[in-house]
Amino acid sequence: MIFLGVSATELAGLPRFALTSGATCSSCHVNVTGGAMRTEGGWFSIRNVGLIQPRNTFLAPLYGAKSNALFAKNLRWGFDMRVQVAKRGRELKRDVFAMQAVPYLSFEVRENLYLYGSFNFVEPLFPSQQRFTAAVFYRPLEKVAFKAGFIQPKFGIRYDDHTVFTRQQAQLRPMYQELGMELYVSPRDWLTITGGVYSPEHRAAESNVPINESSVMIGGGVDFRPMDWEKGLSYLLSGSFLLQDGQTMYGVQAGIGLIDEASFIVDYVRWENDVEGLSPLSRSDILSVSVSYQLLESLVLEMRAEQATGKGRSERRERQLVLGFQVFVLPFVELRPEYRWRDTPEVQMAQYTAQLHIFY
Repeated sequence: MIFLGVSATELAGLPRFALTSGATCSSCHVNVTGGAMRTEGGWFSIRNVGLIQPRNTFLAPLYGAKSNALFAKNLRWGFDMRVQVAKRGRELKRDVFAMQAVPYLSFEVRENLYLYGSFNFVEPLFPSQQRFTAAVFYRPLEKVAFKAGFIQPKFGIRYDDHTVFTRQQAQLRPMYQELGMELYVSPRDWLTITGGVYSPEHRAAESNVPINESSVMIGGGVDFRPMDWEKGLSYLLSGSFLLQDGQTMYGVQAGIGLIDEASFIVDYVRWENDVEGLSPLSRSDILSVSVSYQLLESLVLEMRAEQATGKGRSERRERQLVLGFQVFVLPFVELRPEYRWRDTPEVQMAQYTAQLHIFY
């Protein structure tokens, strides 16, 4: 089921894990839509994944914890620290920079009622990015759950890679948050229906759309995640939308996973600007296709091909190809060496990059 719970939440914000494990986002994360703070189940699922096992090294004392509880069983903690090495800026100089440094806390007030918060120590780069999140999660019935607070609106797939086109080109930034409320209904284990209302303030600031102070942003979606355990296959088919005064977005995602081996995901987003004269682009079609293959539990080959095409008074096309490895050197320590090729109207560039991700 896709409801929060200590024993139920997707691993480390990676969509491929949901397909190769048959789990849902809420099988490893406190956040019902995935990403960020891990539940005890999510913490246990990754604590022994690493090319080097610390119990056989001098690092063993650092890995002696039996859970991610802090002081008390109903108080849990975690963090995500991510650093990247890449060429950037107008002069395309190689640089080392922090992408995020976020500690998390969750508190189980009582059964099926949680409080959650986080803070990002990295300075935001975009208007919609915020320094903190704060939310309450409540499941009054087995098949019904609510989330409310300063949250990221549910739309499409949330990736931990900050450069995926269906997030980047659609201006859905990491740590984008709005005041809002979401309702989740799951009539079947493989079906979840979502609806939400949000303030449009930060989305409007990012897109430079004038705000009607009385307006709200609304969103919704449907997720199908059936399993075929006999064949070892899992499936994903989902659709979602965000409607804001002056801007609309629609997304469709489909995927198939071979348990413990491989995944294939197609992600499509259409962004439309309804305010005439606001931007030379009135529409953008964004497509991302990603493939993963698990060589070892701690070593995964990944490839992603993407294209964004904008139309309006002018036209613009960008393409990107990413090929690399996800390597869990130690439990809770991930290294991503990558080759990236990017083609834009301004520049065509190929480079080797690397990400270091330390999490808990």
